[in-house]
Amino acid sequence: MKDKNIISDLQNATAIYYKSIAPTVLKEAEARQKRILDAAYCAEDLDDNAHMETHLSKEQQAKLVCSLQKYPKLFQGGLGVLNIPPVHLELRPLHKDETQYNARPFLIPKC
Repeated sequence: MKDKNIISDLQNATAIYYKSIAPTVLKEAEARQKRILDAAYCAEDLDDNAHMETHLSKEQQAKLVCSLQKYPKLFQGGLGVLNIPPVHLELRPLHKDETQYNARPFLIPKC
């Protein structure tokens, strides 16, 4: 026999949660995060990638390589930096019959 308040104990409730629901959800989230973090952001070899497109003829592969070489910054590897001016939004004043609206933000999963 177990105590009647055994589930209300935080440690036991956490253990039950992680044994029942969390493993599949957490494993999927952790696997996705690992794939993102382990992604290789190295420079691409355009010739090799064009030759892997077997549905293209040799002439089309050469044109593809030529087209891609026009934009070397796209394939140099690494994460880029968004270099744009800051955005500024002009807010108009409220009219007499308008009121401000404030709501809770949407919750974002922490995993």
